[in-house]
This record gives sequence, structure tokens and C-alpha cells, in this order.
Amino acid sequence: MANDLGYAALANRAYKDPTTVGWAQQLQDNITALVALLSDYRKGCRISYVDANTISIDTGAMVVAGKLRRNTATATVTWSDTGGNTIAETSSTSYCIWAVASGASSTMTFAINQTAASMTGNANSRFIGQWYNGTGNAIEQLWDTEYGKVFGLWQIRTDSTVYQADTDGMVVAYQEGGNTITGYTDSADASTVRQKCASFGTSLVFPVRKGDYWKVVGVADTIWWVPIGGSKM
Repeated sequence: MANDLGYAALANRAYKDPTTVGWAQQLQDNITALVALLSDYRKGCRISYVDANTISIDTGAMVVAGKLRRNTATATVTWSDTGGNTIAETSSTSYCIWAVASGASSTMTFAINQTAASMTGNANSRFIGQWYNGTGNAIEQLWDTEYGKVFGLWQIRTDSTVYQADTDGMVVAYQEGGNTITGYTDSADASTVRQKCASFGTSLVFPVRKGDYWKVVGVADTIWWVPIGGSKM
């Protein structure tokens, strides 16, 4: 907040006291304020889930290490995009997504790294999101620094089994035999009824908060858990 006020003061100084500030200083003050204003600029470039091994990044533009760069076509990021670094794919591990501005090009590339602090081997980069590799090295949680949490992989679950949610998420259950299925979730245990259905060909949907317990009881044809993102590293 203090920095923002300082840059605003620079931008306004020439107008408040034009007799004591020369034109060169006026120009420098305004350039400094403008660069600071645009340093976090990002439009578009939203991160999306594609499949258990792939994410995509929409078209758009952003400032990367002081350089304005465009993404002119939807980009996919896979395990081959490591920015020249050696990164092993491991389950129960978080991975970071970086935008990279290399050379004089007006566009940018995207790479995977294992830290949100810096992009190994390339200072001209910007941290834009992360994912979490779950069981079987599948992408289960996805988080975007600009747009927040993103829906992850649909995961099959079993009825009459209590689960604890690692993230916020949605439970989706489907039955087509006219059987009653009931959804439970609570902070202490899965004891509170939240949703129930008994008609033919009906789906049951209810939200679960991170850390809460949940279960679906009854004869369900399919039960899915759909996580909503993860948490910032």
C-alpha cells in the first residue's frame, strides 16, 4: 500500500509543483509510476484442466519480468515443458507453472518448476499457478494466481465410505434404478444429511468444504468427487 501511494505521489508531483520540477523529471516520474502500475498486468491467459497429464493456457497478454508478452494461441503444458530443467513426475507433489519471456520475442512460453520462488535458470519469468499431483501422478488440484481455484479431475469414489476433503469440492452421485441415495457431510464426521434423492435417473450433488468429511449411502451407480483447486504454496 505504501509503495502504491509513493508511485501516485510521483505521478502527481509534476502537476502539483510544475515550477520546481523540470520536464525531464516529470517524464521520469510518470514513467516510473506507469511501469509500477503495469508490473502485475495480466489479461486472459487463464489456466484450465485438460486431462490427468495436461493443462492449457488461454490466449491473452501479461507483463513478465518487466516485458509485455502475448499468448496468441491456446498453449498446452505437459511434462516436456520444463524450461530446460530436469523435473521428475512424482505423486503427492505440487508443481508450479511459469510464464517465460525469452529474448526479443513479443510472445512467451510456459514451463513447469517445483518452486513458486523463482524459475530455475531463467530470471525473465512469472509464477502464474500450480497443480498438485495425486495418486497415479494425475493432476487433481489446479490453482491460478489471477483467477483462483480451478475444477480438477473427476475422481471415482465408493458408496458408504467416509472421505475427508483435501480441498473444497463437489460430490456428484447418480442412480438410475429408483433407489434412494443420501449424501452426508459435516466438519466432525459424515453424519449430517445434506442431500437425498429417490427418483429414477436422478443425480445428487452437494458441496463439501476443505477438511470436512463426507459420504454417499445407498445404491449409487456412480459417485464422483470433483476437487476445486488447491491452496497457494
